[in-house]
Amino acid sequence: MPQPVKASSFNLTLTARGLRAFSDSLRQNLYQSGVPMPQRVIHHSDGSISYQRYGTAPEHHLLSIPRGVVHGILLEEADRAGAKLFFEHECVSADLRNAVVQFVSAGKLIKDAGDVLLGCDGANSFIRYEMARSGARLNIKQDYISHSYVEIFMPPIASGDHALLQKLRNPTIPESAHHGLHMWPRGKFVLIAQPNVDKTYTTTLFMPLSTNDPSDPALDKLLSSSQVNAFFEHYFPDVVDLLPHLSEQFLARTPASLKIINCSCYHYERAVLLGDAAHTMVPFYGQGINCSFEDLRMFFALLDNAAVGRSNEDALKETLPAFTTERTPSGDTVSQLSLMNLQELARNRS
Repeated sequence: MPQPVKASSFNLTLTARGLRAFSDSLRQNLYQSGVPMPQRVIHHSDGSISYQRYGTAPEHHLLSIPRGVVHGILLEEADRAGAKLFFEHECVSADLRNAVVQFVSAGKLIKDAGDVLLGCDGANSFIRYEMARSGARLNIKQDYISHSYVEIFMPPIASGDHALLQKLRNPTIPESAHHGLHMWPRGKFVLIAQPNVDKTYTTTLFMPLSTNDPSDPALDKLLSSSQVNAFFEHYFPDVVDLLPHLSEQFLARTPASLKIINCSCYHYERAVLLGDAAHTMVPFYGQGINCSFEDLRMFFALLDNAAVGRSNEDALKETLPAFTTERTPSGDTVSQLSLMNLQELARNRS
């Protein structure tokens, strides 16, 4: 099977909202490739640690899993189910009325058609652009937030174990024996570390790219090894010894921007927007990918219900507006909650 282009990104946190979209066997596969996190582990600025459980039952947890791993699992599942997978195909036009799209691949123009166009093409959705260009009464609101992010990796310790789990383990604190979403809240910025099955941690600094206050830290002030090391030693001293290649990794990565996109409606003619194409949100509530999977589950549930005793065309005519009505309020609400939760995550609880 051809492989997708790899890209780095912070870990996904799968929750019950998103996992309900999958079969039992697929959920089991995801759990084998991820690490359940039943709690937050807060690293306060005074050096103290606190544990905050996500709930009271075993199922109250997040599943930490790298984005690329999820992509690989879903691609393999689609391949087994008989889907035709194509990579390095650039969509250059879409006839939304007739559900026809054209791609360019290896210098050749390729045309394809179907019953409906599912625009699952992310924050910079071409299908959304074609909807707006083709006459849809599409309200689109896009905002970049002040924060960007830089990702670094925390390797296993010499014994091959998870570094933070072993460093914090304390027989007198039962919570210390369990994984969690590690957070270093520092008021206007936050460092987050999520465990992986290979015993590494994906460690991500979310921070304003720039600031008008010369006393406030910002990513555009961390331009040398000495600046990066001094910043981490001051704000995150308990993690510096676990990041042996900190400054090299930090400076090798361009800070990635974060934006919010809300649009309505989600459909036009025989096209529909799903996931980030419909509602791009910041990651601070951990529900962006979960809302995307929920979109798919609900769209096909609506379609299956509408298809009873109807033709495909009639079923789609009923499903597309019903999907917009059902999902737009949820997308807008979770997007706003995600932005509000940044303040909660970054607040320094010392």
